[in-house]
Amino acid sequence: MNTQIKHLAIQSDIWDKLYGFYSELFHMTSFNPDNQGAVTDGNIGLNFNQRSPGRQAGLDHWGFDVDDLDAVKVRLGESYPSVELLQRPPTRPYATLGSHDTDGNYFDLSTKKQTNRTGVYAEQEVVERRPRHIDHVVLRTMHASELAKFYMDVYELSWAKEPTGGPTYHLTDGTTTFVITQWRINDFEGGGIARPALDHIGFRVESLETFEKDLEALKEERPQFAPKAWRASDEQEARLGLLRKCEYGTFQLWDPQGVLIDVSEAK
Repeated sequence: MNTQIKHLAIQSDIWDKLYGFYSELFHMTSFNPDNQGAVTDGNIGLNFNQRSPGRQAGLDHWGFDVDDLDAVKVRLGESYPSVELLQRPPTRPYATLGSHDTDGNYFDLSTKKQTNRTGVYAEQEVVERRPRHIDHVVLRTMHASELAKFYMDVYELSWAKEPTGGPTYHLTDGTTTFVITQWRINDFEGGGIARPALDHIGFRVESLETFEKDLEALKEERPQFAPKAWRASDEQEARLGLLRKCEYGTFQLWDPQGVLIDVSEAK
């Protein structure tokens, strides 16, 4: 079964600023010139969902594209009967069903058979992955080793690198790295504690030097789209230090909503 990470979703009250940030700095483009609620790197769509009451702002969930939903249902029924599937409204071109893993992390499921798919969601393969693109996504969760097995059993993700016994597991859909790492409260010592959830997005860029120059230009020329200044404090430095531990990133920043990002240069 072919499974691909096809979208990430951010809950936000400032979707227009997110659109400006990701389109200006990462050269992501809109699916529709009249709709600034989503952008793409040519492979993965990044959706800016208008935050409604009761929803927390920030990086919220991801979406898998699968070619065989029936196989998913059989595997869940046989090995993971506690995992549920929920039919999603037909207005979403990127989500047929909602589901979750055994730790309760929520994600969307879409299929190539879905008739209302548009843009990058309608493509079966990567069409034009841009020089600046999403390279990895990191999930902090309570039972990392069990979840690595879950995503391999049900969705047939494979090892991006062989496991070494934890606490971090590296899977891949063949294009994007899905990092599952153990959530531990002691990892947040000295910093603000974040709940188990998606942790950050990782990008590859063609030149880190050029990217950093573009970031400075954005701050000067389009400050409304630039990340807000991170007020210096020991607590915030501790949280940033945890982000720096991701082996895939060499430069760290955040978007106007505060979603954490790391960036590395293409090899």
